[in-house]
Amino acid sequence: MAGSHAVRQLLITNTLRGRLTSAALKPQGSTGTSVLRLALREICADPDFQTEKPEQVLILFRLSLTEAADDANISPGPERTTLLDQVTTVFIEELFDGRTAVVSRGDG
Repeated sequence: MAGSHAVRQLLITNTLRGRLTSAALKPQGSTGTSVLRLALREICADPDFQTEKPEQVLILFRLSLTEAADDANISPGPERTTLLDQVTTVFIEELFDGRTAVVSRGDG
């Protein structure tokens, strides 16, 4: 449903906005990465995402991530690109780790 996509995108954007603002203001350390990973894990664990194709979830995430970076006033450039690429990589790891866990529980 288009409405549920809009709501989910808004929720993702709000969560990411806070995380990106924090990440842009301080260097990434293991604690910053852990907090970000936890937030992304929570997004990936959303039951609505479990029924969607991973490609669709990733597209929705990238749109929300770009929106969140804009809202956090992270200027376009190499640093922003590196940050968004790092966040996307962690998101993909969490997305597929979560899906593997769901499949494993279903088989057991």
